[in-house]
Amino acid sequence: SKSKGNVVSPDEMVETYGSDVLRMYILFMGPPELDCEWQDNGLDGIKRFLNRLWIYITDANNHTTQEEQSVAKRLNKFLKDYQERLEKLKPNTAISAFMEFLNDMQATHAKLNKDSIEKVLVSLSIMAPHMASELLQVILDK
Repeated sequence: SKSKGNVVSPDEMVETYGSDVLRMYILFMGPPELDCEWQDNGLDGIKRFLNRLWIYITDANNHTTQEEQSVAKRLNKFLKDYQERLEKLKPNTAISAFMEFLNDMQATHAKLNKDSIEKVLVSLSIMAPHMASELLQVILDK
């Protein structure tokens, strides 16, 4: 709080981590109706997640023209879970669903087609609009 002199400037955080990381961390900290304690190391976790997502999406080895049915099912399950959690105003669990989806895609070496990548990026745009926009442009230019 200001009275205790322990204020952290959001400008410094944005400069260090970027606005998408800061936005996602705030949403990930917990349900909006509960109090929570700020921890800088949480920013590092979100930054690592977004970096892994960037690498996964931009790596041509993860792209395909013929997507496997199991991958399409997993994507649709993720999108359903993600949407339901957002509708329940639980952005922290929606972000967790995103993290689980990425972990699953990487662990199984799943390949996504262009349409599926676009769906993932549209979902990301709710939480990290700047990164989603950049990635969408990269994918559309390929």
